[in-house]
Amino acid sequence: MAFLSDRGKLLVPGGHLVLEDFARRRPALLWAVFEWLARWVENGHVRAYTLAEARALYGRAGLRVASGKAFPIDWFWHGWALRADCTGSV
Repeated sequence: MAFLSDRGKLLVPGGHLVLEDFARRRPALLWAVFEWLARWVENGHVRAYTLAEARALYGRAGLRVASGKAFPIDWFWHGWALRADCTGSV
């Protein structure tokens, strides 16, 4: 969340923050295995968020979600994109 708060502080009046990422999918066990493997390979924190979870993180960071969309990338991967505005409380 600190990442989002820090980026929000960089927004000028009328500015937007746009982020895009892979989305967690079902079944949950498949994603738990994927995240474990990614943490092992990357040797650090890895977590895929759903669009709803990402929206909640934006709100807690003081960013207002202006628009959001989930979309398929291919048969396995899905993604999401969010555009946020600074609420002035960051």
